[in-house]
Amino acid sequence: MRTRKQQYRPDYDLGRTHEHIRDAYGLIEDLGQKIHQLPPLKPDGSSDRPDAQERYDQKEEVQSKLHGCVDLLRQHLGLIEKEIQRCKLNKDVIEAATTALHHDDPKHAFTEAEAAQAREYARWVHLRQELLELLEEAAKALQEAGKCPEFPGLSRWYREKLEPLPIAKEDEEDQYHPIDAEVRRLLDMGPLP
Repeated sequence: MRTRKQQYRPDYDLGRTHEHIRDAYGLIEDLGQKIHQLPPLKPDGSSDRPDAQERYDQKEEVQSKLHGCVDLLRQHLGLIEKEIQRCKLNKDVIEAATTALHHDDPKHAFTEAEAAQAREYARWVHLRQELLELLEEAAKALQEAGKCPEFPGLSRWYREKLEPLPIAKEDEEDQYHPIDAEVRRLLDMGPLP
């Protein structure tokens, strides 16, 4: 049980929410700039600009980061909703206890507690509203980015992920791909009876 001097601390770091909000606003602005810097594509998907693929890759990278940031902010939104519900419940409990009191000193202390709870509730509601507005702005930016044509070929992200695997000699193959070797052994055994 908490003593009077202990403060309630939410289950997560509120500073991280503000950090993600700042990151999201920066990514929204960056994505808008990247979209406006995209060179036009010809009907066959090519471009006269030699750096066209790089610009499209940069746009995709920022777009992907914004998607990740939006997912994190949606998680924060759920936690904020829990805090709002907690504040409402606390305020109701304090109000009920205040009406049951008959002496002025305890009533005054409960009134102060009720005011403190109302301030905390207002802070969480304000943060929720700010987050909802940001998510709406991010959705618009992502929608605009989704309307952009895609550069033909693989994006930089896919090119980096699809680096060729090392070529192994027949006797060293199990060493490089133990799971593939095990699957091959199982397939060589034939169908199950």
